[in-house]
Amino acid sequence: MFEQTAKRNDEPEKACRPFDAGRDGIVLGEGSSVLVVEEYEHAKKRGAQVLAEVAGFGAAFDRKLDGSGLARAAKAAMKEAGIGPDDLDHVKRPRSGDAGRRTSGRRAGCSLALDGGTRRVPVFAAKGYFGNMGAASPATELIVSVLGLKHGVMPATLNHEVTDPECPVEVITRARPVTRPYVLKVAFTQMGQCGAVVIRKTVAQASRLWLSFAPAKQPCSSQREQNRRAACSTEEVAIMRRRVVITGMGAITPLGYDVKGTMEGQLAGRSGVGPIRHFDARRFPTTFRRPGARFRSDEVHP
Repeated sequence: MFEQTAKRNDEPEKACRPFDAGRDGIVLGEGSSVLVVEEYEHAKKRGAQVLAEVAGFGAAFDRKLDGSGLARAAKAAMKEAGIGPDDLDHVKRPRSGDAGRRTSGRRAGCSLALDGGTRRVPVFAAKGYFGNMGAASPATELIVSVLGLKHGVMPATLNHEVTDPECPVEVITRARPVTRPYVLKVAFTQMGQCGAVVIRKTVAQASRLWLSFAPAKQPCSSQREQNRRAACSTEEVAIMRRRVVITGMGAITPLGYDVKGTMEGQLAGRSGVGPIRHFDARRFPTTFRRPGARFRSDEVHP
């Protein structure tokens, strides 16, 4: 957490403003989320419900924090999924309302990754509801998109009123139906690590991943080695890619202690903000945060 915190103590429920021109900092949040990920054949064998399929993944490092690493990760994920920007229903961006100098490069990176499409891909940010939950944020945000694909509706980006001119994105400002089967989720850290994943609504037909293969030039040491190289002498070799699916999700957020309450809170436009009560925060510039929902294990598992 290296960003400045929001100072809207008089309107804490409006403090976290993703992509908004009036944002002035992040709002700290509390929570945790978990997704169950497994191979499709394993899920099918045990009769598990498939919520979404992981269609592609990409990772990169953004040494200069200029967005180039985020663009590479997003492009790699879309390439592995075999799609382009026009196939995406929306992009899940990890914007938290921070106004730091590094954010412009990251915005540019995501925009660069989506170049080549015929439309502006809508962008959704969930931190207006949760605040910045640190390492718990990406998994929680991914859960929101999985639920959106499953139920066919995405909530609005809370507290977004006037788009920052430096944000070249089309923000989802009201609840809308999901019209395309793919979603791109991107994430990054202040240190430069970048990741991206493409998920799709239903399990598609088994796909093939084509890999370029360059035969070795060294002399063969045996007939067995010659035969092996001959079998791999074509320029492209098709191999079956293991299909990975999401079969379970759990979340404890400022909106509730399950995924149902979390999604319902977002669709209702409810903010999970609350005052800091563990100590007297009046002497600090910020006196609020988004606390995790009250959780009792006996209510979940009697």
